[in-house]
Amino acid sequence: MYEKGLGVAQDNAEAVRYYRLATEQGNPDAEYKLAKINLGDGDNSVLVVLHFKNAAKNGHPKAQFCLGEIFYYGEYVQKDYTEAVQLFRLAAAQGHSAAQNLLGFMFERGLGVAQDYVEAVRLYRLAVYKGYIDAQYRLGAMYDFGRGVE
Repeated sequence: MYEKGLGVAQDNAEAVRYYRLATEQGNPDAEYKLAKINLGDGDNSVLVVLHFKNAAKNGHPKAQFCLGEIFYYGEYVQKDYTEAVQLFRLAAAQGHSAAQNLLGFMFERGLGVAQDYVEAVRLYRLAVYKGYIDAQYRLGAMYDFGRGVE
């Protein structure tokens, strides 16, 4: 509520204080929020990665996806497609459509995994069923080029 100013004056410092208390009690949502708050501040890149890692370890699919993106793009850390694949798999297994889409792309291109058009199509379909627009495009392209489908 402090972060968004809902029912109280907006106060990021107070929001961070409460998020820290919640993370000390093992709350992955609070850990994810701390990472997001620190994301815009280049001086806090270590905190961003740390909080995303902690939340991801505790099964938070959005944190798994965000940390996967960090490794995919090489932001704050050295680019590591293999690590990105592992994190996207975790988030995708929990139904995170953006993770399903990006993991599909990695299978399509063979980034961090062996190229596998059939698996790419499967992942794109999962995201398409949730209405994820980028996956609709990618799946259409797979049909257009006959990759992983007839």
